[in-house]
Amino acid sequence: MDEPSASLPRMIQHRLALVVALAILPLGILAGCEAMTNMPFTPDPENASPGDGDYVTSEPFEVPEFDYVWDRAGRRLDAAGYGVDGSRTSRTKREIVSQWHTRLAPSRFAGTRMRAWVRFGDGGEGRQIVRVAIQVQRNEDIRDPTSSVLAQWKDEPADVERARLLAFQIESDFRARDP
Repeated sequence: MDEPSASLPRMIQHRLALVVALAILPLGILAGCEAMTNMPFTPDPENASPGDGDYVTSEPFEVPEFDYVWDRAGRRLDAAGYGVDGSRTSRTKREIVSQWHTRLAPSRFAGTRMRAWVRFGDGGEGRQIVRVAIQVQRNEDIRDPTSSVLAQWKDEPADVERARLLAFQIESDFRARDP
């Protein structure tokens, strides 16, 4: 008779733990919904794009023709490791978008991927302005961090320093050289 009464407190503990878990679960779901509204880009990682505040803007610089700065920006992107994505790039919108530059870091569980966005604006009288944003996403899948296909990409803040460097490189090709 002593054995059934000894297991009674254990059974109550299990039921109490289940009730507490079921009570806490909705709070976790609500917190997850709250976190989704504060994402810097969009909930769809593949179609995410940077916001206007994520762009670094160059000073206006002289360009003989728009074709020159368009071609030079594409070359600078390639040299920096961002291959131009032909399906997302639009000359009529004056926007170059790169493919994802993926770096899986399985030993550190810190895989990231980056995409460059370059927009061109009129600086007046043969001048152009370049706006650059580097979109960053982090792989949150720690079960298989070596697979980019199974990765769960989550938006991170834009990389302003890389964007500033890329904007400077594009702009510097058209700046007058000191003798």
